[in-house]
Amino acid sequence: MLITFFQLIPVSVLLKNTQYVNNLLSKLKGFSQLDKDSDLATKLGISSSRLANWRRRGSVDYEVIIAYCIQEKIDMNSVFCDDHIKVITKKQDAVLLTQISKELERLLDMNNKTLVSEISETLTK
Repeated sequence: MLITFFQLIPVSVLLKNTQYVNNLLSKLKGFSQLDKDSDLATKLGISSSRLANWRRRGSVDYEVIIAYCIQEKIDMNSVFCDDHIKVITKKQDAVLLTQISKELERLLDMNNKTLVSEISETLTK
């Protein structure tokens, strides 16, 4: 089972941050060489009012954003990660970073054990 970075981050941290959403949408406009939200909404295939609601609520439809990035060949790390790292480096989120680190170590260890087992089985055949 593949666990993505976004699955490890609580929804409250990722989805309810107006500043993060505003920066994300500004980056998308910049990468797409667009000036207005209405132009971005058209490119995303949504209404201008829906995009305005994203800004107001501080949340976006990540499936729409990801599909657009794939379609336009926009690096998702540049869109999502830079500002998010700033969000999760706050002192109160240190526990979250520790949990993410431990989970990634556990998954890596699990994958390594599986790989070693598969290699051993192949060599003994």
